[in-house]
Amino acid sequence: DMPIKNFESEGGVDLLEDMFLQIRGQDKEHLELERKCRGLMRRAFEIAQIRRWIKINPVITNRDLLPEQTVKHYPMLKWDEVPELIKRIECNAHRYALQQVLCTKFILLTGLRVGAGVRVKWSQVKEDIIEIDGKTSGLKRKKGKSDHIPHMIPLTDDLRRLIDTAKRYGISDEYMFAPITHSRYEHLDPSGPSNFIRGLGIINS
Repeated sequence: DMPIKNFESEGGVDLLEDMFLQIRGQDKEHLELERKCRGLMRRAFEIAQIRRWIKINPVITNRDLLPEQTVKHYPMLKWDEVPELIKRIECNAHRYALQQVLCTKFILLTGLRVGAGVRVKWSQVKEDIIEIDGKTSGLKRKKGKSDHIPHMIPLTDDLRRLIDTAKRYGISDEYMFAPITHSRYEHLDPSGPSNFIRGLGIINS
């Protein structure tokens, strides 16, 4: 019920900051959620400014005034743990669907994110490269700015052998890695490679 103009006052700013504090939590466990909510509210008030409902944006975005956020990196294997990962993949591959295993190996060889790896199409495999459309989910391109740039992967001998195996056992005319069972995806479910790695008992997966 509070008029939007009232948010320009000190009380309006305090009301917003109290809301962000509740989202953040007392132990600062939800700093990323707070950051996203703060950005959303800032953009909402920017629209109000454009429409001349308010003159000042009440959402504080000055980093010096906000709590510091500890950067948390995704878990990763140490280099000396990689041989054990490869050994587990080779020794346990028979327990999983072939396309699930092949896709995991493909991702490890190319460095692609899972979302892009499961969406590779046969039509994108050229003579010497794999050319993935820049708009493919998982490539993290900026819409309208860099999504017109395709992602190029040179075909190494290991990749050629993997692709030949995928062709021999392929069950999809469009995607390199088909779904294992009935799925909402036309390609392998993006959770497939992760489930395979977790099933191997890799703690940091």
